[in-house]
Amino acid sequence: MSMSYEPAEVNLEARTEAAAAQPGPAMQDELPPFDPPETFEFPMALRGPMPRPIPPEVRNSSDARRKRQLIWNAGFIALSALLISKLPAVTTFSAYFLPLAYLDWLALATLAVVVVLWMLHQFGWEGIRIVRDGEPLVGRVVDVDTLPVGTAEAPEFAFTVDIEFAPPGERELLRSTWRSRALGKLSDARRYAILLERGQYTTLVRTSDGLYHLYGGLGFDSTCELILVDGKPPEVIGHLKLGLRIALIMAGVGVLLTLVAMCISRSPGGSSGDLFTILVCLVVLGAVLAIPVWKKALSGTGTRSIRPILAAAGVAICLAAPPALVIANAELDKSPARLSEVEVLGFWQQTYKAVFRTYEIEVTGIPMGLKQKIAISYDAMSSFADTHVAVTEFGDGWLGMPWCRGVHPVEVRPLEPGESFSGATLPIEFTEDDGSITKASLALEARDSRGNNITLSPAAVAKIKQRMSADAPAGVRFL
Repeated sequence: MSMSYEPAEVNLEARTEAAAAQPGPAMQDELPPFDPPETFEFPMALRGPMPRPIPPEVRNSSDARRKRQLIWNAGFIALSALLISKLPAVTTFSAYFLPLAYLDWLALATLAVVVVLWMLHQFGWEGIRIVRDGEPLVGRVVDVDTLPVGTAEAPEFAFTVDIEFAPPGERELLRSTWRSRALGKLSDARRYAILLERGQYTTLVRTSDGLYHLYGGLGFDSTCELILVDGKPPEVIGHLKLGLRIALIMAGVGVLLTLVAMCISRSPGGSSGDLFTILVCLVVLGAVLAIPVWKKALSGTGTRSIRPILAAAGVAICLAAPPALVIANAELDKSPARLSEVEVLGFWQQTYKAVFRTYEIEVTGIPMGLKQKIAISYDAMSSFADTHVAVTEFGDGWLGMPWCRGVHPVEVRPLEPGESFSGATLPIEFTEDDGSITKASLALEARDSRGNNITLSPAAVAKIKQRMSADAPAGVRFL
């Protein structure tokens, strides 16, 4: 019969506080001579000659499920990214966040890696090698302890087990210390238990490389899991719950990208540099405000179900508050528009760390004014095909931060015969192929952010006439 073990709860705080009172190894009760009981049996998976078949309990062990879950995670994210890459909004965002332009290729590459990882797990997983070719032997527990691991900022813990055993064909006992993987936060150590105690006999496995492993501590066999969490073997999140979590995370990223894209055309001060300065300041402010929330979430106060919610709320505040304030400053602005006529000199784009790109239009005031660069969206920049003159519109901002409501191009189109038009016009004449001269008029149209017509000044009309005359083909004259 195989042995049944009772959980041996490990209290880290008690061990730390009473470390000085603990007897050393030499002072502990002496163990009886090493003599495994005749009733001791190896787990079913390790019985039989090598190479052994891989039973279902090995395929369904906690370590196998955990590794499969990682593969599922990567596959689900890759498929989600592949679907998202086909959305029209991603094309717009890729003009600002450059890696999005390669999202489909990144998703396909990740799927290829997922296939390779799945094959390695199916045929090259360490659990298969140990169960199939490992040599089982009996060991005895000398001591069970916990070991703090990780960093001071993120302390974790692991179990350590001192074991003595006699290698096959030898009589002399050897001592070895086995250490588990990092199991979790140090503050959660009370939730964990290991089903071993001093003097207990357990199963070891020697692999072809000469190393000895504590079989039940590896998580390779669901019938003899030695490490429990809340009295049960470690659980793995279900596929449906995992999918919902990843979908929520990706939706949050999409919302954040949307907010950032909306901020581009609502930049306080009208400059990309001003926008980034303000966003950095607001991120710092949001982080300072969120520190108490994070401390409460990580301090262990309250139930475990509310702590992740509080932590997520703190992260959301830090990330979403800055762009939300920029958008609120623009969307709630009811101040009168300040219009200025400008001559378009050119367009600029700046790339930050080969990841993020902004667009600006360079203009100068009409009739006399200083040159300036104004942040503009990619779509708005594309609307300036052959436009020489534009009208800038600024607002005072709901939060008192002036911002550019838009740079409106002056569109030039021919007036239809008999069409009534109250705005500025440019009379022209051009020579037909038969030598006759035809007169026509060009309408100069510009609308503000509310759709109202903008009346152009004579200086702006003269500037348009000057620029178009210089580019006019032969036979076309401006009157």
